[in-house]
Amino acid sequence: MSIVMTIDPEVPLWDPALAALLAEECKRTQQTLRTPDLGRIARENGIRFDDLATTILEMWVQGAWHYRDEQGVEQHMSPATHEALSRKERLSETDFATFTGGWSPKD
Repeated sequence: MSIVMTIDPEVPLWDPALAALLAEECKRTQQTLRTPDLGRIARENGIRFDDLATTILEMWVQGAWHYRDEQGVEQHMSPATHEALSRKERLSETDFATFTGGWSPKD
């Protein structure tokens, strides 16, 4: 038995409201978003860190956002990192400790 998944191109792979909130924060501060920023945004807006983290990761994986390391070099998520994070029930700031760079929308 095989399972066939159909992805509706009209349905975004991430939460559009959270994506807009994150993009607005980048625009407002004129800076990339770092892990502590995600925690602050979550607390200020009564949103779970996990929801913001999942949204930003999905936008990064799908190529809608950049992630640049501390030296400003664009990085791509490795399959091993994606798999490890995907297995987590809820992502926390501790899970993001290795992401010391910043995320920003692609133009």
